[in-house]
Amino acid sequence: MSKIKVNSLEGVGASTPAISIDNASGTCTANITNRSNRNKIINGGMIVSQRQTSTTNSQAFVVDRFKAEVTQMDELVQTLEQSSDSPDGFSKSIKITTTTPESSVASNEQFRIQTKLEGQDFQDLAYGTSAAKTITISFYVKASVTGTFGFTVYRNESTPRVITAPYTITTNDWERKTITISGDTVGAAITNDNAERFRLMWGLAAGANFNTASASWGNYSSANLLGGHVTNSLVTTNNATWQLAGVQLEVSDHATDFEHRSFGQELALCYRYYYRESIENTEYFNGLGKADSDGNSVDLNLKFPVTMRTTPTAVEQAGSGTNYLIRGSSTLQCTGVPTYGDATQHSATIRFTRSSHGISTNNVANCGAWGASFLGFSAEL
Repeated sequence: MSKIKVNSLEGVGASTPAISIDNASGTCTANITNRSNRNKIINGGMIVSQRQTSTTNSQAFVVDRFKAEVTQMDELVQTLEQSSDSPDGFSKSIKITTTTPESSVASNEQFRIQTKLEGQDFQDLAYGTSAAKTITISFYVKASVTGTFGFTVYRNESTPRVITAPYTITTNDWERKTITISGDTVGAAITNDNAERFRLMWGLAAGANFNTASASWGNYSSANLLGGHVTNSLVTTNNATWQLAGVQLEVSDHATDFEHRSFGQELALCYRYYYRESIENTEYFNGLGKADSDGNSVDLNLKFPVTMRTTPTAVEQAGSGTNYLIRGSSTLQCTGVPTYGDATQHSATIRFTRSSHGISTNNVANCGAWGASFLGFSAEL
């Protein structure tokens, strides 16, 4: 039997081995770049959008986990949407179109897209130590306007930290951008909890109060919010557009191919932060209701499909009371929209009201709706 005995395997021109072998034990360590679960961004493919597929609210989640934030702009009107215009290998992007532009961008005005991330998911970065790891962020971007746009990594700790890395758009077609950020050895360790400790921000407009660059890690100032951002023409040009797709953050000094997760996997990850149960054509919500002794209410216990990040403190609804239903022996329209009763990270109790519903105390009833009504629960960062 033939044997090949080596200490390592290294590619021609490479500076580090692809496979390192422990001569004593015979085990090996492989430098594999396309590992699963390497992308720390949730919904980076923009495929999940529970709230809507289009809005004119510039303070809204465009898709799950990606939110627009605007300050002070008093003229701007935009359409923010989940778009099917996407790079090769992707099905969705987020797209922003200016329909009423700002005449100019004042010093106290800014507009950005951001995603917030939990500290407990970043413990492997070892920030605050000499072993702090390098990260690489990659994304696809497309715009009708060219120029230099801000990109910021923000750390939310007792002393917030920031680093800015502006990028340039040179064409009106899809471009992949790669930004490598060295580890923060000076700032505090990333707190190991479920609060926001990491935030990525894409600058779309920045007044003079917000565009001071911080090319290396430093203590945060609002002046660094969108540091290095130059191009404000997205918000000052009618029908100007900007799009984002394929966002990936990995612990590495280089970018790998985008990690595609299935729609079901991505949806389940999004449910941790926001869950909406939608109803169409006179259907019933999951769970069973129980008639209260007041003769006017039914309390629905609705279980969440995953454990939410924190306990939701409210319920979102759509429409009026008559859009919601309870059913005992017959179907009755409610006299008010459902209201929040109580919740844990695992379930919520929602009260459906119909005056004199006729269902005996503690008897089971179904709770539902018709049209485009829903129940929504938020545990966003």
